[in-house]
Formats: sequence, structure tokens, C-alpha cells
Amino acid sequence: MKQFLTLSLLCCAFAMTAQNIITVSNDATFDADYSSISAAIANAGPNDLIYVHGTEDRYGNLTITKKVHLIGTGYFLEENNILQTTSPNAALLSSVTFSNGSNGSIIEGFETSSIFLNDDNITVRRNRVLFSNSRIEVSADDCNIINNYFTFVQDGNSVAVDNLQIIGNYISSGVYFDDLDDNVIVLKD
Repeated sequence: MKQFLTLSLLCCAFAMTAQNIITVSNDATFDADYSSISAAIANAGPNDLIYVHGTEDRYGNLTITKKVHLIGTGYFLEENNILQTTSPNAALLSSVTFSNGSNGSIIEGFETSSIFLNDDNITVRRNRVLFSNSRIEVSADDCNIINNYFTFVQDGNSVAVDNLQIIGNYISSGVYFDDLDDNVIVLKD
């Protein structure tokens, strides 16, 4: 009986953390679950992973209002095309805004012009934020900006920011904050 109870509890725990893999491509020749990231997010459940296929076309601006985990194809793919199995294109976004309700979200492996963090506990890792005036703008607490390639990071509207980690990034211009509160860590590897 104890074994049955233990097995039942383990199965329930696994089911609660189980995740679906959702695929997105705006290329009609690629077999994906959705053609837009917004539609994939709207239909995603907690802990689902959204994989975005790289194409020549941008996916546009994205505003996120729920917890998601977005995974793109990475960047500098054209310089490493021998390692690519399908398209050497990055998953391109115009801009990404994490708004109220997106607490706990993760974005990784995209190329975009800007990322705005307006909710707490957002992780931005392994992205390339490019073009002139490209930036990551932080107006929230407990955020992590890790292993990205971008021009600069700044506070949004001079908002005080707590518990911000900026680690292992390539930042070509700088880090600009008017009001940093507690536990802000900036490390350059």
C-alpha cells in the first residue's frame, strides 16, 4: 500500500510540472503548431515551452501578459552555418514587452531591437538585441539579464530597481540607472 501511495504521489507531482512543447513558425512550409507567437502564448499553459523557428521574416512586436518560456534559435547563426540542421535564420522580433502578469517569464535565443521588463522576475538570456538605440529597459525587480549581446541596459522612467543581475553580457555602450536600490549585481566575464 505504501508503494502504491508513493507511486501515486510521484505521478501527481510529475503531472503538475509536466509541460507541452509548442512550436511556432511564420514560414508556411515549416510544420509548426502556430504561425504567430501571440497565438501560441494565448493557448499556452503553465510551464509550456514555446519554440520559435527562425525565418527571414520578423514576428513583429510582442507584448507578454502571462508567464511563458520562449526559446528562439539563437544568434550569429550565419557565422556558424556548418552547425545548422535546418534554417540558418534567427528568430527575429521587432520588440518584446513583458507587462503585468508575465512574472516568472523567460526569453532566450532571439534577435530583437529592444526588450522592456515591466513585471518582476523576468529572465532574459542568450539574446541579441541589435540595431541602433537597441536596449534592454528594466522597470521591475528580481530580473536576470544573462549572456546577452546588446548596446545598453537602462532603467525605465527612472524607476528604482531591486535585485537585478546583469551577468556575462556583451554590452557595447553601457549600463545606465538613475536609482538602483538593493542587490544589483553587474558582472562582466
